Amino acid sequence: MLRLSFAVAIYLGLTLMLHASEKTVIGAQVYIEPGQTPQEIEHYFQLLKTHNMQVCRIRMDESHMRDNQGDFDFSLYQKAFDEAAKNDVAVFATLFPTNVLSAASSAGGVGGFKFPESEAHLHSIERYVQAVVNHFKDHPALRAWVLQNEPGVAGNVPDNDFARERLSEWKSIKDTVSTYNGFMQIRHEQEAFIRDYTTWYLQWLANKVRKYDVLHELHVNPHMIFSNLADYDFPSWQRFLSHLGASMHPSWHFGYFNRNEYPLAMAANCEIIRSGAAPLPFWITELQGGNNNFSGYNPLMPTEEEIAQWMWTGLASGTKGIIFWTLNPRGTGFEAGEWALIDFKQQPTCRLEMASEISALVNATPDLQHLKPLHDQVYLLYSPESMVLQRQSVIRSPEIRERFMAREEGGHIKSLLAFYRVFQERGIGAQIYNMDQFDWQGDSKGKVVILANMAIIPRTYYQSIQQFVQKGGRLIVTGQSGHYDEYVYNVMFGQWPLQKLFGASLKEFRAGNNRYDLQLSDATIPTHFLNGIIVPEGAKVLGVNGSGEAIAIKHSFGKGEVIWVPSMIGLAAWEKTEPGFINFVLDHCKPSLSPQPVESSVDRRGLLIKHFQGSLGTYSLLINKTGERQTLYLQDGYSIQKVIFSLKQPSVKNRAISMQADDCMVVHWKRDSLKHLK
Repeated sequence: MLRLSFAVAIYLGLTLMLHASEKTVIGAQVYIEPGQTPQEIEHYFQLLKTHNMQVCRIRMDESHMRDNQGDFDFSLYQKAFDEAAKNDVAVFATLFPTNVLSAASSAGGVGGFKFPESEAHLHSIERYVQAVVNHFKDHPALRAWVLQNEPGVAGNVPDNDFARERLSEWKSIKDTVSTYNGFMQIRHEQEAFIRDYTTWYLQWLANKVRKYDVLHELHVNPHMIFSNLADYDFPSWQRFLSHLGASMHPSWHFGYFNRNEYPLAMAANCEIIRSGAAPLPFWITELQGGNNNFSGYNPLMPTEEEIAQWMWTGLASGTKGIIFWTLNPRGTGFEAGEWALIDFKQQPTCRLEMASEISALVNATPDLQHLKPLHDQVYLLYSPESMVLQRQSVIRSPEIRERFMAREEGGHIKSLLAFYRVFQERGIGAQIYNMDQFDWQGDSKGKVVILANMAIIPRTYYQSIQQFVQKGGRLIVTGQSGHYDEYVYNVMFGQWPLQKLFGASLKEFRAGNNRYDLQLSDATIPTHFLNGIIVPEGAKVLGVNGSGEAIAIKHSFGKGEVIWVPSMIGLAAWEKTEPGFINFVLDHCKPSLSPQPVESSVDRRGLLIKHFQGSLGTYSLLINKTGERQTLYLQDGYSIQKVIFSLKQPSVKNRAISMQADDCMVVHWKRDSLKHLK
């Protein structure tokens, strides 16, 4: 765990005190660019005010701030800041130095460069930061500096001398041992370097801002969270950030999900950022507001129903703010005429009206301004090292006759998300943590930790995992988890270091079909591709194959226990969830789960249920993306005080809630229900 210095601890304490009293706010990016008239800029900020939006984000594009002589001309952005102040809109100002040619060549530089390209470029960035921060730091509209737009490069080291020199310096201070127990050492240096390099550059930017402005908040918004996680060292970022955000664009970032699963994707994205930020607040810094055709992997036009579903998912997850990308469409270049909450006549769309309605409700309801999610003691852990291994092991060739998810990037995170989906469809507040941020030293009694297809478990965690179980925790391990250590050394060959904990060892992994069944003593569970054969050494066998070989075990260790199914049941469930997997998950997590206020008698695929709490009340978010009407039955001891939001007027009678397809509703529970919801 990260050990904070005294100064950092004091900074964190003051930051948390500051944010504890701040209410949740909704807003949108106002895209400022040359060619806009003063009247248009005035109109944009008036729209924000009349639509109950109290925050905006402005990209401080250096290329828009230079006059013909190359001197800074801030008049365009000064107008925007002045209009923000006039309309009581706080500004998140994104530092955006002029794009270098290599960043601009592929996609118009819409996202900005991620690293400096030379010493001269670094000095140019510093001069830009000095000029912009000094000019706007005293403006009453300024709330926060966004250090960089969307850090994260999927582990790719930039192809320039500056990065190569930094990599050489980085290597010189790292362990240079080339063998490991007599074997070669695989280090994935490129990805490890990018993680440190990203942190170095963000820290450098923070230091430059703090040189001129010690007052305002600092922020950053990572993106592509389900593939870029290995680039991010969230604990280190806490040294200089005031809060952490994220871009959450379904058309760019949710490629692993179908459209009816976007609320699930939003919930998982929020959970990862929430745990990564903790104890700092988290924000949704960018949320797709409008149509896109040329500027998205999977272009789409959000419906007003989806705007509501995404917003409420963020609010129920505890976000302190949501900023849409964008209010107004960009006029030229990549993204021109796309993404906006207003139409080409500069009038509000139904999407903006929906966002306004929800923002007005939050503004008018003090109890909705300080929300926190309700969590169960179930923890899904991810390993950046496993994500890197799977990314690096992808083989792309026209000669491949059959593709398997197990051999593609995302096998680890999809396995984790399959468990998460089961929990979210039932209102179970599962938490997602990096291995490095989970509190291994805390009281483990009553907690469940799930390691889903985590191919690499670094050796540094072996003792912590063992102590977690020994003190009373339950460990559920599936897929290829634990096959390698951080050096991609096959620790299962010979004496497995976790053999005593598991009461068993692995004979081998056997490749099978894309989908086939495992027969456990209490369930039939579909699995995918790899099937692990276990050698029990004290553990209780939970299932055998046709040859009588063990394929699943349970083992008591100290006050806790381990459940091990070394087959890819998570990946099979990600493709298609069946009752066997659901029952396996719920049965083995049951001691750690809270009673649920609603139950469904039919298939839940596409439901999302999240419980959350304000300072005075407890609420539940219900989203129906199943494609058909759903009836949810209230359990004994739960009574609804009021339906505070709904899209399609659900029927609530005879202790049942009837929801139409695509509905989204928020219920406020009567106070006597509080004792049931943790």
